[in-house]
Amino acid sequence: MTFAPSTAASLITALLDIRAVSKRFGAREVLTTLSLEIASGEFLTLLGESGSGKTTLLRLVAGFEQPTAGEIWMQGERLDNLPPYKRRVNTVFQHYALFPHLNVSENVAYGLQAAGAAKPEIASRVKDALAMVRMEEYARAKSTKLSGGQQQRVALARALVNRPKLLLLDEPLAGMGPQESRAIVDLLKVLARAHTLILIEHDMDAVFSIAETLTVMVNGELIASGPVDQIRADGMVQDAYLGHREAAE
Repeated sequence: MTFAPSTAASLITALLDIRAVSKRFGAREVLTTLSLEIASGEFLTLLGESGSGKTTLLRLVAGFEQPTAGEIWMQGERLDNLPPYKRRVNTVFQHYALFPHLNVSENVAYGLQAAGAAKPEIASRVKDALAMVRMEEYARAKSTKLSGGQQQRVALARALVNRPKLLLLDEPLAGMGPQESRAIVDLLKVLARAHTLILIEHDMDAVFSIAETLTVMVNGELIASGPVDQIRADGMVQDAYLGHREAAE
């Protein structure tokens, strides 16, 4: 990962290349000429308080918003010109967005069914996705009967079943107790061995338990990136982050 503007050569090696992206909502600038490269297989943890621009960045990558300026590329292909359904990107939302009238398997299968996949393929891929998140025994359970951590696992399976190149995670530990949070953190670290992940979080303590490398975002800009122990020890970075947090409150 690098903050430097990308070159033509880096478009080949980077999975995701965000090039001088800015985003305005009216007169308010939320992202300021942000550049970032993410390699295939990287687990990027992005720390930012409310109003820092982290959720906007995720929405730009997913295709739910369009940049005011700049470009987003994925493996040499211009991504920001494509609609969300044509991007090999899936988002796991903070509030799961599971269908309450469907059981676990039906929730995971929904996207494949909507895309017209064959029934045998759907069954095989749903089984594999549930195995990845260790939810096979709950395949027939109603989603409304699951705990928050179990619902998060189903939401992860629903994203993974589409075989995305990039998985986006919007504060996946929100509303969970310590035991469930620890279990989800352990699961994400396992998934990161085979998938490229971008996780956003506002809780500094939670991020320190998740990340090996960390990027910190304040006021629409990336202010630091490096090993989590280095960021933890950098008083200037923490002061900048906590100062923005207090201002936001």
